[in-house]
Amino acid sequence: MARGSRPREISDAVREAVEQTLQRTLGSAERTRDRAQGAVDELVGIVDEFVRGAEQRISRGRRTVSGLIGAELPATRDDVRKLASALDRIERRLAAIERALKEAGKEVGAKASATARREPRQRTPGT
Repeated sequence: MARGSRPREISDAVREAVEQTLQRTLGSAERTRDRAQGAVDELVGIVDEFVRGAEQRISRGRRTVSGLIGAELPATRDDVRKLASALDRIERRLAAIERALKEAGKEVGAKASATARREPRQRTPGT
């Protein structure tokens, strides 16, 4: 029996040693996993802050560039068409005003001419 119990004791001792080693390894692995998860969470927070800051700077830069470019861009075809249309309207209004002035001038000239043909008024002394 000494021989039969001896291998069984050895096998139990080995089994117990393996179980203890596994328990220690699992505990260590769990602590390592927790530390790794904490490090990842911290890294994600840092990256999120970096991204938000970058987005804000990009947005600010975009507004600045848009403002500068918008002031310096040449007129587009649409801008030129609008200006041409406005100029056409102004030309038509000016032509109408010139016609009205010309007709008014003719009327004033005709009245002046008619008045001049009439007998001159006699001036009173002092005028």
